[in-house]
Amino acid sequence: MSDSRYFEMDDRGDVLVLRVLVAGLDRSVANEFGADLLSILDRCSGGRIVINLSEVHKISAPVLAKLMTFDKRLSADGGSLLICGAAPDVQQIISLAWPGRWTEEPTTEAAAIAALDGSSPTESG
Repeated sequence: MSDSRYFEMDDRGDVLVLRVLVAGLDRSVANEFGADLLSILDRCSGGRIVINLSEVHKISAPVLAKLMTFDKRLSADGGSLLICGAAPDVQQIISLAWPGRWTEEPTTEAAAIAALDGSSPTESG
């Protein structure tokens, strides 16, 4: 699976990890960001996905809307999404716009993958 402009993709068995590469996810990138998400969804429909936001320092409402749409479509296809690694400011914005998303959310990729697997997190990640 090739990488996109916005994501570095890492296939971890039956979990796809998407590391967001752009620090500023503002309104100007929302449409391209959403298109990348949908193309990923087309390739791994019904899969389990972790999105790592550790490099993101700014996130806009239009980008959040694209993430919410992605989550709904993935869930409708039987897949699941976890978000990890968000900075406190980004996490606060997401929790205000997307209530419930941060309830016991994992902070590392390893913890997110373990949560999707229903197991304990490993030390790496």
